[in-house]
Amino acid sequence: VVIFSSLINDQMRIKGKELGADEQLTKPEIGHLVEVLDVLIKRFLESEHAGFRNEE
Repeated sequence: VVIFSSLINDQMRIKGKELGADEQLTKPEIGHLVEVLDVLIKRFLESEHAGFRNEE
């Protein structure tokens, strides 16, 4: 879960972590967003979920 908001402050970062957010970015960090998503996708693909396939 990535929270992207212009309203993130210290209290909201703590709440986000408590709720399981992987990353929290503010609008000035938009350039960092792609880098963060690349890392999270790589982590997901290397995790136990890598074998998951949605077949209908």
